Amino acid sequence: MLELTAIQMELMTGLRTTERKESMLQWFAPIVRLPFEVSWWKQAWNLAARLRREGITPTAADCLIATVAINHQAVLIHCDAAFESMKPVVPLLTLDWTLHLSRR
Repeated sequence: MLELTAIQMELMTGLRTTERKESMLQWFAPIVRLPFEVSWWKQAWNLAARLRREGITPTAADCLIATVAINHQAVLIHCDAAFESMKPVVPLLTLDWTLHLSRR
């Protein structure tokens, strides 16, 4: 599934030297994968262009992930400020998990 690949790519780039790819992939195995329509590529590109016009510069992976969440009207649980910066511009539903981590 494409959206899992985008999420995996995003997570792999953030792995610390003490973290293993296999452990991370196993942890994410039970998560429901949402389908990705081919037409959403263009939506993700348009989203990136719209955000850049507003001075917001998310990664390509972030735009793909946000596009999937928007189209499915799914809440995007994340630890990435880029998604919060998108919310004034697009109808993205989010839960910033860093707020919950800081309460520990």
